[in-house]
Amino acid sequence: MTRMVMLKEAMEKAAQVIIDGQQSGGAFDYNYAKTARRDMSVTGWQVQALKAVKLAGADNERLDECMYKCVDGVKSFASPGGGFGYSGPDNSPTLAGAGILCLQFLGRAEDPLVTKAFEATGKMLPAWPAAGGTTYGWYYMTQARFQKDAPDGPMWKIWNRAMLPMLVKNQKPDGHWESGSTASACAVYDTTLCCLSLEVYYRYSLVMTRPDEGRRTPRTEDVADSQLVIITM
Repeated sequence: MTRMVMLKEAMEKAAQVIIDGQQSGGAFDYNYAKTARRDMSVTGWQVQALKAVKLAGADNERLDECMYKCVDGVKSFASPGGGFGYSGPDNSPTLAGAGILCLQFLGRAEDPLVTKAFEATGKMLPAWPAAGGTTYGWYYMTQARFQKDAPDGPMWKIWNRAMLPMLVKNQKPDGHWESGSTASACAVYDTTLCCLSLEVYYRYSLVMTRPDEGRRTPRTEDVADSQLVIITM
């Protein structure tokens, strides 16, 4: 987002941890474990990070290879009837958006598995609290539908008309959210995911390119600005 050259080395070191932690099948697990278990939730966060560093201009060896392997990893969670599971093929309402978004970010927006997942979740709309899903699930589905056909397509418009007023209405007077939709959630967790869902209008562009496309190069002229920030702080 900043394109500050001074951040490039740290970014690439972080990206390398992810690349080295990928399982042979393309997915990821907690603590980057290389066991038979795989996790769609963990994989989703890794794909988002990999896409970000790719667009930011990272030069890690095996970055493209890792991202292409992620395609197989994400697909390993897909249910034949549509949707994505948590630790294997299934149709989890919470993780459907995660699987869709990952394939979109990896240049597979038109994959039949994406189409099936959208069909399987087409009538799902967010409703406060747990009856309409979780803040986690809303976060991913908001991005997935935004990538699908924002700003004027039906998938995005229908979702947005339900999500936006719901979040505004249920925000606490001091600015936080408490959905109670996830057993292990807390106010910080819910508030973070609600904020990220609302930021889709500002933080994201349509980035459905394949791993070897859409690279952004950091600008050397940003170095002076970066140094100025450090001095000012």
